[in-house]
Amino acid sequence: MLVTSTLFLPLKAICAQISVEPLSGVKGTGMTAAAAAGIKGFTGGWGKGSGSSAGIRAREFEFTAYMGQYDGGDWNSTISTVGGSFDPDKINNGSLPNLLAYISDRSKGKIKTNHKNVKAINLSSSDIFSLKPPFIFLTGSKDFVLTEPEVENLRKYVSLGGAIWGDSAKNSLFEIAFRREMKRVLPDRDKGWEELPINHPIFSSTAYFPEVKVVPPGLGFLKEPVYCLKIYGEIAVICTANDYGNMWQLDPNQKSINNAQPPAVDITYKFGVNLIIHLLTRWESKVKSAISL
Repeated sequence: MLVTSTLFLPLKAICAQISVEPLSGVKGTGMTAAAAAGIKGFTGGWGKGSGSSAGIRAREFEFTAYMGQYDGGDWNSTISTVGGSFDPDKINNGSLPNLLAYISDRSKGKIKTNHKNVKAINLSSSDIFSLKPPFIFLTGSKDFVLTEPEVENLRKYVSLGGAIWGDSAKNSLFEIAFRREMKRVLPDRDKGWEELPINHPIFSSTAYFPEVKVVPPGLGFLKEPVYCLKIYGEIAVICTANDYGNMWQLDPNQKSINNAQPPAVDITYKFGVNLIIHLLTRWESKVKSAISL
């Protein structure tokens, strides 16, 4: 009689029999325990508490976001600086600072941002890993090519749970370059650009601003889908090609410019807030039980 002992079965077969994953990974994500622990350590300081029945508005968050400063191109095209010298440490107005100010104001201080002290961060800098920003905002209007140190740095950054957010107008030289360069950061041929579906959490009834039901048009009536690259099933890189960065140079209450009437500007800000809240919380359920290594 043939007797088969589990002592002689491969580890993978044993795991299949008892319905667990090798290496105590996060089930169904392809994420090992080590990767989950790394993400937990990198992202754990952004949100306070784990949520409640009162919803996302009951929570408090604190984070620092940065403009991405890359070689070549015009990374500073949607911001202004003190004195007009484009000092990366003296950004005082424009796309990212205005969006961060909006989220701080509308949350009545529950969401603390660095909107009064926005800076640019060099994409090859190791500071990214000590500062732990939830996302780095890249924009521009020109072609650019990332250096190898920038590519390697960004690949490590997104593997730890950070996100790269590229914003410009559809088919601009920047948008074309951003899509190309991000495939160098995440070169997996099986993982291409995915359109963010209409049932995504940022468009749901539980989002921070549930009135945002669809992708809002940006400057010049652009209304392109939002595209992303994912790792472990979550957003790692996101591309908005509706020129929101230029829209966010406007105050929602100021006079109209092109299609940028106050209500149209305001809904783009709310969309930006929903996206930021998602980037802050997207890893929580996947890594909360991760083994600390």
